[in-house]
Amino acid sequence: MKLQTKLIIAFSSIVVIMALLQSIFFQNRIQNVFENYVRQNESERIETWKEILTEYYQFYGKWDDIQQVLVNNKNLVQNRKGPMWKNNQTIPRMAELQLIVADKNGKVIGDSDEEWIGHNSKEISGIHEDLLLNGQKIGELIIERDKSIGILSLEQQFLNSMNNSLLFGTAIAVVVAVLFGIVFANKLTKPLESLMIGIRHLAKGDTSYRVTVNTKDEFHQLSKAFNEMSAKLEHNEEVRKQLVADVAHELRTPLSILRGQLESIQEGAIQPTPEVILQLNDEVLRLTRLVNDLQQLSLAEAGQLVLNKKRVNIKQMIQKIMFHFEWLAEEKEIQLQLIGDEEIMIEVDPDRFTQVIVNLLGNALRHTPNHGKVTIEIKKEEQPQRVMISLKDSGPGIDEEYLPYIFERFYRTDSSRSRDQGGTGLGLSIAKGFVEAHGGRINVESKKGEGTTFLIQLPL
Repeated sequence: MKLQTKLIIAFSSIVVIMALLQSIFFQNRIQNVFENYVRQNESERIETWKEILTEYYQFYGKWDDIQQVLVNNKNLVQNRKGPMWKNNQTIPRMAELQLIVADKNGKVIGDSDEEWIGHNSKEISGIHEDLLLNGQKIGELIIERDKSIGILSLEQQFLNSMNNSLLFGTAIAVVVAVLFGIVFANKLTKPLESLMIGIRHLAKGDTSYRVTVNTKDEFHQLSKAFNEMSAKLEHNEEVRKQLVADVAHELRTPLSILRGQLESIQEGAIQPTPEVILQLNDEVLRLTRLVNDLQQLSLAEAGQLVLNKKRVNIKQMIQKIMFHFEWLAEEKEIQLQLIGDEEIMIEVDPDRFTQVIVNLLGNALRHTPNHGKVTIEIKKEEQPQRVMISLKDSGPGIDEEYLPYIFERFYRTDSSRSRDQGGTGLGLSIAKGFVEAHGGRINVESKKGEGTTFLIQLPL
């Protein structure tokens, strides 16, 4: 069942249930009020009948002909005699009431329905009222309501009219609820339908599809998250394709060289001189280094990299690394500077962390122009306790659009740069993986034309 149908049924059900509850409540309430009204009216008529019957007995001194009064009170009204009917007094209508009169001994001597004549009054259920004259009991008035009549016909008509009105109102409300449900459901399900279309495109591999939802509610946030996810998947797919292409290229080049050289040696075109063998060995080492870097990076990203941590003086370690780069700095007349406290001790894997600094420092010197400057600064922070290592160069900087991808595998800000100039493109990825394996973080800050700064945070 569609969501739209469910919403329409839900709206209609709520209206019907509310109408039924309202009908039951009002019907019971009005019936109770009318019952009270009827009883109050009966009480007044009973008092009137008590007065009439007492006057009747006072006038006649006996209960003779009382049965005729009860059976046919209209005729008696028309032929009224004595002071009890003076001033045009009218006997109250009995309507739904059964009036029974018993003498002072309890014997029934009058019954408007001629049902209990001769019986004892105690056998009759109903309202029993003593008839008194000068404080002496002269008889008993018994009221037995007709069990088949609950309330007056007029009142029953009112209840029926109210129920019909509620039924009619419920029908109108259900129609309105259905119409409202259709409109609301369309408005509610339209963004969902757009998202479903986007999901189907995504399932087919179309990561370029974007969902448009012109609302300002949770659906808009959901569509925004979906579009962000699609963009991320699209980028990841591009990275995957680029990764496959880069790995294939990196492997193809040394393999092609090896194959060409070996075929030439087999054909006798090239002699296997020490120089040729050394060149072949360099290509094998290049392949080995590439495969090893990919393996180490995969282990780091999977959290399975084994670290042999030792407590070392971080400044002294970096000084030793910088010593091996002094020739490159002197060649380009770059000022290489290290700032920091001599006593900062930290627990790291010396080999892994050395590779981090080598990759970052090598990149900085490679991209810093002649007469530039590269500065490494070490700081200790107390809250939280950690070591901050910043490596800043005065190079050309990195465009802001490239910064989110700078640590991805084989990523190069300049795709036209050759592998000989730019390495394998794994240096920064490895640096990030090794730093995170130590429980730290690495970030980059850069502006075009203002140089680049890499920030490493390591826990103490």
